[in-house]
Amino acid sequence: MITPDIAAAAVREVLHTNRASIGIKDAEVLSEDTDSKPLRPPYAGVIADFEDESLQATDDTVQIDVPVEIKILCSSGEHKNASLAFQEAFGIAIKVITHAKTTLTTDDGEFTLMLRKRPFTIIRNAADQCVIQANLYYYIGAIGE
Repeated sequence: MITPDIAAAAVREVLHTNRASIGIKDAEVLSEDTDSKPLRPPYAGVIADFEDESLQATDDTVQIDVPVEIKILCSSGEHKNASLAFQEAFGIAIKVITHAKTTLTTDDGEFTLMLRKRPFTIIRNAADQCVIQANLYYYIGAIGE
């Protein structure tokens, strides 16, 4: 089973390796207690989360194909106006999706990141920083066996 922390770390590694072509300075896994001060914009921050329920279960309530959300915050640098910041963050988000939407290999196995039908969420849109969230997911095989 590929746990969310392992998946987030694998995505972070892909983004970090390709940071020059994506146009970011940093890529990190984020959590509630992450110190964001060391992150230099523009950056990509990876978050693992659970939002949707599994659509399948066995008679003994084993949940099958549990969706794990992988959200990637794509932050622009500071600009003179919000439009320029948005353009930078959106360009980063497009490149992040291109690099992350793939099959990734970890020590625990492989998993495939897929793009949500709503691929983007605008978190913040201002001249000093625009943050666009790229929405991807993968499935954990079975929980509760």
